Amino acid sequence: MELDLLDLLLDDMHLHGASLVEVDLAAEDVQLCLESTACAVYYVIIGGAGQVRVGQEAPRRVGSGDVLLLPAGAAHSIGQGPEQQTFAIAGSGGSMRRIGSGGDAGRMQMICGQARFDAELARPVMAALPTLLHIPSEGGQLPPWITIGVEFIRQELRAELPAKQAVMNRMADILLIECLRRFVAAIPADGQSWLRALLDPALSRALAAIHARPEQAWTVDNMARRANLSRSAFAERFRQCMGQTPMQYLTSHRLRKAAWQLRHTAQPVGRIAEAAGYASASAFTQSFLRHYGCSPRAYRSAPSEGED
Repeated sequence: MELDLLDLLLDDMHLHGASLVEVDLAAEDVQLCLESTACAVYYVIIGGAGQVRVGQEAPRRVGSGDVLLLPAGAAHSIGQGPEQQTFAIAGSGGSMRRIGSGGDAGRMQMICGQARFDAELARPVMAALPTLLHIPSEGGQLPPWITIGVEFIRQELRAELPAKQAVMNRMADILLIECLRRFVAAIPADGQSWLRALLDPALSRALAAIHARPEQAWTVDNMARRANLSRSAFAERFRQCMGQTPMQYLTSHRLRKAAWQLRHTAQPVGRIAEAAGYASASAFTQSFLRHYGCSPRAYRSAPSEGED
């Protein structure tokens, strides 16, 4: 079975620690203000309308049926009222939160969620995405792909069942996948995002193989064979789409995987070097030092900048 590049990219991100909460907001009275967080943040607007504003950007009108994703969890507000209320999705509890004392008119009903990810492994994907992905409604209704999911989420939030965190993590996965699918499908043919590679069967095959087996003795020639292209055609298409050469991408990916291993496992540096495709620990250390500005051992012992 052919490897799926999007599956592998999501596996690399290690989504975890998802939180979901249902909110009923008096959007004309209250703005919910959320600080920057090392999480992907989601909104599914079930009913009503309001505004979302990211940082100092102009506010964007959103309404019933819209799905929003802030991939890197930028600071933002939602709602448009004069009262500002700091809000945190994590720890809000699964039951319905009714915020603001306004009547039924001017309210927004929405599911808010967030999920943590490994910032280093997710870096290429996050760098290719806008601050806010806005997936518009279909005639004021939720898209069919999320309609059933919303009811499932609501029931899950109200129930006290085993493996609840695992279910939340899977729902965060699904939301991210669907948002990425729709973003990638809308990238123009001359767009600069390297995520266009997901639409290119040749590049997808090569990249999926690299992500699945980074330790393999890759060369441009055997990557090109994976892509069913000549060496020169593959190298040129890769550079135009990805903004770097195949070997530069491979080196960066191997080192990101190694950095994750250093932070999250007790594996010896030599074994991590081998798993990253390096012939020796010294060659790995030199490459890691050039890329990260410190040795693997120093990186392992340094604070992790908010990553889990």
